[in-house]
Amino acid sequence: MRAYLQEYLQKYGFGAEAEEVALSAFDRIGERALQELCDLYVDDAEFRFESLTEKIETIAKESDVHTYTAYFVGMVFLIRKLGEFYKKRGYPEMVFDGVCRDLSYKYRECRSAKERVGIFDWAWYECFLTMGCFALGRLQFERKGFRLPKYEKDGKTVEFDERVLSVHIPSAGRLLKEDCDQSYQMAVEFFSKYFADEFQKAYIPFVCWSWLLYTRNPEIVPAGSNILTFMEKYDIIEIEEYGKETSDTLACERIFGIPDLNREIPQKTAMQRSVYAFMQKGGRFGWGYGVFFLSK
Repeated sequence: MRAYLQEYLQKYGFGAEAEEVALSAFDRIGERALQELCDLYVDDAEFRFESLTEKIETIAKESDVHTYTAYFVGMVFLIRKLGEFYKKRGYPEMVFDGVCRDLSYKYRECRSAKERVGIFDWAWYECFLTMGCFALGRLQFERKGFRLPKYEKDGKTVEFDERVLSVHIPSAGRLLKEDCDQSYQMAVEFFSKYFADEFQKAYIPFVCWSWLLYTRNPEIVPAGSNILTFMEKYDIIEIEEYGKETSDTLACERIFGIPDLNREIPQKTAMQRSVYAFMQKGGRFGWGYGVFFLSK
């Protein structure tokens, strides 16, 4: 298991610091405890993610390893087991590679925002491990129920709790339109093939519930931002402004890459400068819920 961890860290470019800290944590945790964690993860409808959470937090406490670091090390091996389940179901290799790369994005967020080698958003991986969410190219897609009573456009409809693909946008760099369009098409092909019983119509509803769809973004982000292009795909049908604490946390984690605002705020990019100016005027982020349809 130790050799696999080292190989994984090198393959996905985590760097020397991550390798040193993660391997040291592995040695303190021990192979037996990590195997017990993996044994709890089964490809079964009765599987409960909470059992993994309880186990990994016990492991962190008993081995005196920081919880974020234990999360990271444990997730490497859980994702490996997820890959075995993918193979049994015949899913393409790219979906496994996509989850592996997602872990590198979450690692970078933790390293910058929490100043810790590890991941802090452990709960996020429930959707992957329960195979409700899949990484397909630049974007990720989670099978969920539509949250509003009904939406209709050009003869296409989606109703409350009907199965939709909820779009997640990992912090993987530039959000180019051509990459997103390719991901949407990949999603249509993947879910039409492997989840045909859930998506029986001639089209698939896509939704996104994110700060990236907040209708005040044209005031917040710089002109020409890829975020504004991303928004154009969606009919935004619900919005809400965040409270100050949530807005500040989002800015720290997503824009500035710092633990809190009680320090020098970086203004190296046009995005950072634009967001900083908006916040200086008392502005806050919010979220939007958008939808569009894509034919098969």
